[in-house]
Amino acid sequence: MTRRGALLLAAITVVGAAVRFWGIGFGLPHTYARPDEDAIVTIATRIYRDGPNPHFFVYPTLYLYVMAFAYEMYYAALSMTGHTLTASAFIDRVATDPAPFYLISRIVAAILGTATVPVLFQAARRLFDVRTATIAAALLTGAFLHVRDSHFGVTDIPATFMATLAFWAIVAHDVDRTRWTNVLGAGALCGLAGSTKYNAVLVALPLFVRILQQSRSEAHRARWASALCLLACCGIAAGFLAGTPFSLIDSRLFLSELRGVQVHFLGGHGADLGHGWTYHLTGSLRYGVGAPMLAAALLGGVWLAWTRPATALVVLSFPVAYYVVIGAGRTVFIRYVDPILPFACLLAGITVARVATRVARMDDRRTAALATLLTGALASPSASRVVAFDRFITRRDNRLIAAEWLESAFPAPSSLCQTGSPYGWLQSSPPGRFPACDFDPASGILSVPGSTQPAQLVVIQHSPLAAYPGVPEDAMSTLRGSYQSIKRFPVDQPSRDPAPVYDEQDAFFAPLDGFDHLSRPGPAFEVFQRR
Repeated sequence: MTRRGALLLAAITVVGAAVRFWGIGFGLPHTYARPDEDAIVTIATRIYRDGPNPHFFVYPTLYLYVMAFAYEMYYAALSMTGHTLTASAFIDRVATDPAPFYLISRIVAAILGTATVPVLFQAARRLFDVRTATIAAALLTGAFLHVRDSHFGVTDIPATFMATLAFWAIVAHDVDRTRWTNVLGAGALCGLAGSTKYNAVLVALPLFVRILQQSRSEAHRARWASALCLLACCGIAAGFLAGTPFSLIDSRLFLSELRGVQVHFLGGHGADLGHGWTYHLTGSLRYGVGAPMLAAALLGGVWLAWTRPATALVVLSFPVAYYVVIGAGRTVFIRYVDPILPFACLLAGITVARVATRVARMDDRRTAALATLLTGALASPSASRVVAFDRFITRRDNRLIAAEWLESAFPAPSSLCQTGSPYGWLQSSPPGRFPACDFDPASGILSVPGSTQPAQLVVIQHSPLAAYPGVPEDAMSTLRGSYQSIKRFPVDQPSRDPAPVYDEQDAFFAPLDGFDHLSRPGPAFEVFQRR
């Protein structure tokens, strides 16, 4: 790799870091600004406080251990700067000052999201050439969903990084019988990927493909292939158990929660959007990388399968198998396709490099210029939404604005409650001032929990997410008859652009497109006062 190429990769990586860290503190200190971050922080702080058994296996635990270690480093940094806190007092700060704990988790995810760019480059260079690798890295830098989800302190982007790292280890070195340590090491990385997100363990499929391919020329190839595949399985198991050791020790809880994850995945989450096989293609990947890049990726996959079938088996085995698995369920969060995105960018890079080479008729300078233009054209729709998203999330969340108004307008304790999804609720400081309403259909009374008297103030939320309704339907007649609206906190604003598009099952109140229709993140709110 030339010095110029290294500088170009560094520049691409820096841009990737910039768009992934821009707006990283969105929504804080609201702890539900991004669903599931609260689970990561809660379990990681429990590990930090109580010991290594998380008593939790809805997610595998590698990322949770990483976060517990990050909190240990944060505590050490505070101690070095003169803060005299006991370890228990430090953890108690999660309730009163949660922002740093959530921000640390997001920073770790953003670092791993950024690091995926050069790792993809190295894997693509090993399989193809520097030009294809550079194009793939540039496309991943501006891939909308990868950038968006790199802002979130959850497991999707860390799992994507680990899967890409494992794929690099699989293709970067030979995995024949003379290099059995490569097999074991690559298998361990595949296990660590599965220990970050369970279904990411499917990245081991390219490893088995390469073992079988490289064993063809060996004498007694069936015996050697079987031995190496068994060794790979040992590495996978070791890697998984290194990140999720208590799955073996606390196996009953592990299997129980794994079954629960499967039931939820197959059964759906709120809005019924059908199985994921169609939805992830027409929705998740379309908005994840943009329609032009997706079309180029599909074309690149077809070209690779036609011209280099052995390489195609290595490259396509993981994303195709992974897609088949995530498509089987009715829970179809768009972020489920994150581990596919680096492979989609690689396949699109193959298309760009091939078209540029053919059109430019092997002239290197013309090929480079045309490849640059085509890369920009493919990345432009996705990159423009990246900028729009980053600008959008830097605006103050509507939940913070509404909560501040309520606390200033009604400073004395008042009979106040709110309806709707917990993810859209207002949060008070200190916590507990804005409880959920109890609604009695028989009497038509909206009340504070533990009281039979009607609440004096009711806050309702409005959002386009059908899976997260803002108010019980029967309660609207009570609101219209017994309450009057005293304050609104809208988020809609007029725009000629297409209407906002949301991930309908995910309680994340920022769209995938149509940002100009909204003034800020979060649901809209309306405050009612009893007449």
